[in-house]
Amino acid sequence: MKILIAEDEPNLLNALKIKLKIDGYDVVGCADGREAIKKIEEEIPDLIITDMMMPYASGLEIVAKAKHLSNNLVPVIVLS
Repeated sequence: MKILIAEDEPNLLNALKIKLKIDGYDVVGCADGREAIKKIEEEIPDLIITDMMMPYASGLEIVAKAKHLSNNLVPVIVLS
């Protein structure tokens, strides 16, 4: 299962990546919204975990892009 994490707080991003990798997930970490949207366009993940407030693109923009590209099939967890 591929999980994309979009989080601009480095410590939280690293903690989530480490925990999920230990649990056996394929994890892609993105430090801002623009990077997350680019990764989603390249390959739709199985799950998205996103912060709401980030540089360049908000969590809502990431969710909208993912839902559009996946026909509403990608589950999303929003951190606030």
